Amino acid sequence: MINPKELLDLPEYLKLLTGLLAIVDIPGILPIFLNATSKHSIKERNTIALLASIMFFFALIIFAFFGDSILRFFGITLEAFQIAGGLLLLLMALDMMRSDQSSEFIDEAHPSSVLGLAIFPITIPLLAGPGALSTIVIYTHRHESLSHDILIALIVASVSIMIFVGFRMATFVSNILGPTGLAVLNRVMGLLVASIGVEFIIDGLATHFPAWVK
Repeated sequence: MINPKELLDLPEYLKLLTGLLAIVDIPGILPIFLNATSKHSIKERNTIALLASIMFFFALIIFAFFGDSILRFFGITLEAFQIAGGLLLLLMALDMMRSDQSSEFIDEAHPSSVLGLAIFPITIPLLAGPGALSTIVIYTHRHESLSHDILIALIVASVSIMIFVGFRMATFVSNILGPTGLAVLNRVMGLLVASIGVEFIIDGLATHFPAWVK
């Protein structure tokens, strides 16, 4: 059951939802998805979309609830991971705002099986990349409660569903927006990712160096 107190932090959860959507950048990945699946039938393309969205969900859920254990295993503090994640998001945002990502990974995207294509490059690294993984780990550990975990899972599920719907509509959306529209949307998403990255860095530094915020 959702704790009503968690709803007081609704803007925080909306920020996570918006941030994940910006980081995943479904419109920016659509040209890659279309190119990588160009030799597959419509049925196979839909299967790839379903598999990619499911694997994205499980990848983020695993990292959300076991990411802290993974970090401890490698001797990495959450604050250091937060700062590194923020820097990574900044680099990703700069790349989103200044370049066309539609050709990235295309040459490597020719596995023989539908499952192989769904795993690489679509799920990893395009969807469940370092930016998305670091974001979900940081947000998950901002609160320790069952209701918070449920809300995190619901947000990840919502993004997964949007990925599936977006991929199913890939051809239609690409034709409507065109290359220019996709490029503009990609840059807007990049600005959102940059803002989240800066916030991560500031929060990580403030936690690691508490004297700075006194």
